[in-house]
Formats: sequence, structure tokens, C-alpha cells
Amino acid sequence: MDLIRGIVDRAPDREPASEGERVAQQMIESEFKKLGLETSWQGFRFHRSIYGDFALHFGLGIFATAISGIVPMVAALIHGLVAFSYAMQSTRRYAVLRRLYWQRKSQNLMGVMPAAGKVAPALRLVFMGHADAAYTGLVFQPVVVNSAMKAKGPFKRSVALATWCLVALVGFDLLRFFDVTIPFVRIVEWVLTVPAMIAFFLNFDVYVRRERVPGANDNLSAAATLPILASRLAAAKPDDVELVFSLNGCEEAGLGGAIALAGEIEGKWDRSNTVFINMDGLSNGQLCYIDPEGELFRLHPTPRLVQMCREVSASRPGFAPFQDVKPFDITIGGTDMAALLTRGWSGISFVAIDPTRASPRFYHTPEDTPDNIDQDELMASIDFIEQLALKVMKDR
Repeated sequence: MDLIRGIVDRAPDREPASEGERVAQQMIESEFKKLGLETSWQGFRFHRSIYGDFALHFGLGIFATAISGIVPMVAALIHGLVAFSYAMQSTRRYAVLRRLYWQRKSQNLMGVMPAAGKVAPALRLVFMGHADAAYTGLVFQPVVVNSAMKAKGPFKRSVALATWCLVALVGFDLLRFFDVTIPFVRIVEWVLTVPAMIAFFLNFDVYVRRERVPGANDNLSAAATLPILASRLAAAKPDDVELVFSLNGCEEAGLGGAIALAGEIEGKWDRSNTVFINMDGLSNGQLCYIDPEGELFRLHPTPRLVQMCREVSASRPGFAPFQDVKPFDITIGGTDMAALLTRGWSGISFVAIDPTRASPRFYHTPEDTPDNIDQDELMASIDFIEQLALKVMKDR
């Protein structure tokens, strides 16, 4: 808690690709060095606000509907481009319209506890968290978050709904171009545009506010956990295991650091012996593992790791204040683990969720302060992840 408070005091503004983000990483690097970890930095460039990205996509979709009665083929091209661009972006592998944004310098910090003798490890266990903090706005009011997380059917994944509605609008644009008469077509087109209008309004609000939050739980709780895990696991680490602790940048901007990390390790690390454990807010709720995540395309954690979670839960019923780590479906956005899962790496992601809110308490709000972190929940989460890591190393 002292470390979390210290980071908030020294770097209260940690928006993606900012000096505050780097200061937080430097403070964690100091903790790594105290433990004897080998540290390194990976620089990359990424845009700062995913909310501007959302607003660009769905704002263009609304514009296309507005002009479809005049230039339907142009509208079809724009609707199609927006849907294609967001579909590609949601894979965490490709970017189209996002490239229009100015990219800034950011970085990942990595601390390594190598295998004995620096030989090729039989297992590389990678722990991830992120140093940047989120923006806030109307979309993060508890009533909006609850409604989004608890929605049913096609409304459960609202961004996916908006995207697929744009795909449908391409068909209407083409019918209009070929003079096919459809009753009430203009009403239908605007109804299909409503999800894009909602997405545009809520994200544009966050984008223009640029109001940052302290981010004590999301995600300094995980940042501060990295050196704790390094300290706890050092004595138990087998000689043929390498432990890696990665504190990423630009997660809140669209998983920028994880995407850069995935590119950096491609061809260097072996997928068959590498396991990722991602942490994204370890307090203010009950610890859960993410299953599934992904807006248009679903991503699932490695089944063996899910089974290990169940085994750890069953073997340690005293993990107060909860006994069972359950799956949680993230319907909007994603965690850094998504950028690795989509590229075929093995891993699992953890987040603490208040079941009464379907989100962590104080999620992306100015109240996400050190004083509002539940320390018992945080320590229980750390205990659980430590036990999972020990099991992964034992069963390698």
C-alpha cells in the first residue's frame, strides 16, 4: 500500500504514453533491482485515447447514414470501411483507421529472474500488469456500467452490435444505389444507426473531457504485486524456470504495450513452454478469471490454467473473503492478455469483480484511490495468484 500511495503521489496523472506512466514504471524498476532482477525496457509508439478511436469509427458510421440518401455508394464504402476497420482492430493484430491518430512514445518495463546458468528455460512464466491509468466520463457511471455488463442477447456486446449494424447498413446502401424500393427504409437505416450513435456519444464524452483517474486499483494494485510475487516466488523457483515480470504501458489506450510485447517476443520465445498470467485490478471485488473476452471474436484462457484455478480454489477454501475464483465475461474492451491469446500464446487474466455491480468498485472513476482499496481482497488475490504460479511451476 505504501508503494501504491507513493506512485499516486509522485505520478497522479498516468494517462497512456505520459511521463507519469514512465515514473510509475521507474518506481517499480527500483523494486525489481532491490530483488536482484535483470531489468530492461522496450520502447514503442501508440495512440493515447481509445475513446477517440471509438468516436472516429462510429462518428464516420453516423456520417455515412446521413449521406446515404444522396450518395449511397459512398455511404456503403464508409459503412464497410468502418466495420472492417473495427473488426480488424478487435483482433488486436491489425489497425486501419486507428493509424490516423498521432502516436506517442511509450514503453514496457521487464524484470527477469532467469533460469539457473542462463540456460534455455523449461518453463517461462510471465506476469503482466499495466502502469497507465484510465480516463473517465459518463460511460463509467455505475448505472451505465451495470446496464452494459448485465445486458442480454445482442445488447450484451454493444460495440459488436454497433459494428454488425454498420455491416447491415452496407446492404441498405447498395439497395438504394440500385433503386430497390424498401418501405420505411430511412427509418430502418436510422434505427440501425442508433447503436453507433450511443457508442459515439459516450466515447466522445470521455475523449473531450480527458479527465484522468488515480487508478490505484486499476492498475497499481497489479503493478505493486509484481515485486511482491518476485519476492515470494524466488525461493520456490526451480532452476529450469524463468520468471518474467512485465509492467506494460498504454493498456488503457487499447492494449498498446501488450501488442508491442507480442511483436517483440515473436520468434524469440517458445510458445510451448511460455505461460502468461495477467493481472488487471486485484481488489474492490471478488477475484475472477476472464472467460471470455473479446467484442467481436471471443478469446478463452488456456483450459489447463482454468483447471488449475479450480484445483487451487478447491485446495484452499480459506482464501477469504471468497472461496471460489469464477469466470467473468468481459463484454466491452479487454485486458492485455487478449493481445497474447489472439497470437496463440497460453495464458489467463485476472480481475476482481463486485458481483453486485458487474465491475470492480470505483471502476474508472475519480474514487479509485489508495484509500478505497480493500486490502484484504488485494492480499487474498495475491495469495491466490502465488498459489497458482507455484502449481504451474510444479506441473511444468
